[in-house]
Amino acid sequence: MGSIENKFLLQKKIGSFLGAAIGDSLGWPFEDRSQRVNKKNELNYANLNFINWDRKSGGKWYPHIESINAGEYSDDTQLILATARSLRFGQSWAKAYAKLELPAWLVYERGGGGATKRAARSWSKGIPPWKLLDNNKKEVSDYFNAGGNGVTMRILPHVAYSNDLDTILNQVFINGIYTHGHPRALVSALLYAYAIHYLYNKSSVLEYGELIDDIIKNRNIWSEFPDSKNIDEWFKSAQIVYNNEYKNIWQKTTNELIDGLLISREGIDLGILDNGNDILTKLNCFDKNIRGAGTVASLVSIYLFSKYASDPAIGMAEVVSLKNADTDTLASMVGALFGALQGTEWIKNDWINVLQDSKYIIKIASEIGQVEEQDNFTLWTETKNKRFKEFINTLNIDENIFFGPFKSLFLASRKVQYNKNYWIEIFKFITNEGQSVYVKNISKKNNSNSKDDPVSNVSNIDKKETMKVELSVEDLLELSEILPSNIRGRRAMVLLADILSAFEKKKKLSSKIDEVFLKELTTELVQKGLSYEDLFKILKNVARHIKV
Repeated sequence: MGSIENKFLLQKKIGSFLGAAIGDSLGWPFEDRSQRVNKKNELNYANLNFINWDRKSGGKWYPHIESINAGEYSDDTQLILATARSLRFGQSWAKAYAKLELPAWLVYERGGGGATKRAARSWSKGIPPWKLLDNNKKEVSDYFNAGGNGVTMRILPHVAYSNDLDTILNQVFINGIYTHGHPRALVSALLYAYAIHYLYNKSSVLEYGELIDDIIKNRNIWSEFPDSKNIDEWFKSAQIVYNNEYKNIWQKTTNELIDGLLISREGIDLGILDNGNDILTKLNCFDKNIRGAGTVASLVSIYLFSKYASDPAIGMAEVVSLKNADTDTLASMVGALFGALQGTEWIKNDWINVLQDSKYIIKIASEIGQVEEQDNFTLWTETKNKRFKEFINTLNIDENIFFGPFKSLFLASRKVQYNKNYWIEIFKFITNEGQSVYVKNISKKNNSNSKDDPVSNVSNIDKKETMKVELSVEDLLELSEILPSNIRGRRAMVLLADILSAFEKKKKLSSKIDEVFLKELTTELVQKGLSYEDLFKILKNVARHIKV
């Protein structure tokens, strides 16, 4: 291949990686399960840009608000980058992905799917999720029933890594079975990989509907059950779970995909008459029971790409604006398809400038295929994750730490969000190569008045007791200097948290924080080692410091 062709292919790879991350970031706030708080900040269809938004996080026991900055991406892009890093290990890529990347990802994942997280936890214990001897029957059954889009969304790096289709399909299959066992997840990922490969190698004008036609024509290539080595144990488990019917289910899934492709072709044939959501509805894009399936993701993304291949900007706006759909994954997959065809020409500079880690994404896409690492890693375990999360509480800003697949992380910022019964610390790290990693620690407050379940009465993050004040570590250290020398460490944090929580509650009641309130609060919070007079002075100083 000549230098011009090499450069053209490189731009396609960079464009597909950027397109995937941009689609993820654009679509995440509008995803059906995004848990976005304020729905007033809606999509600007005419000028599609990233937005700042807040999401409900923490589940039932530790509900809180998590702020997402404009351009930040979710698990889709995280796992694309994790897959790309694993390929640096060459023939040992699969071991690196399962034993290093997936377990470590649990610490910094944002919006990760249930099947992928369950599998990652299994790998962090050194146990394949399909292994019947080491997992209970339900766990293995859940694994083989996992047919979601968590595989299709992350396999882009395998297509960029090699131009040999057999190698690509083999790697995609192995990558897929590390988290998902159902053919819906696996066959659809093979189909999507085939589509990306076709576009990478397309140098002439793409005819309207051409991609769909070629995929249907070559169904025997992408739908063939892979003849992969070292999957005997996996296949044996699959046959046990499915009563020796696994390959039949594989074939049924293939037929389901072909039916969907034929429906997509009908939509393409309609041309400008295809101006509603009829085709998307037939592809189950809005069916809450199945819209997260791998089959739906691959079919919808290929259909929307084919419809808007000549106008990616409109296509991205179309997919992001879909109501009740998995918009972050769909937009990520459509964006990767646009990039695989057109390179970077369609991508706005405003997107690249705001996108989280855009320089790192360009770097890792440019270097894909280079084998840099040695097979010298050990399993990254759940114990190591726990120790890491405990240790980061001792770090100062700009200090470095080793973690999992990253040679070095340095602490860029640290914020604390308070609640009546617990606090949430959010650490932002930057890797040695420039990827942003967010890690969250949630801690119960330890005081004598707390019940065994300190959050048993917190069921809604909109309750007035929920604290929404965020302070940096520097702020907390400055406030802690106000306290007497015998009030330090965890005790100081608990006291400050209680003070700030009381202030926030008072503010929400639109009440003035005056001397009467401070005296009442002093009586409520006075404790051993603090006189009434000292505590009253502390409250006045804290109120003055945060200007309430």
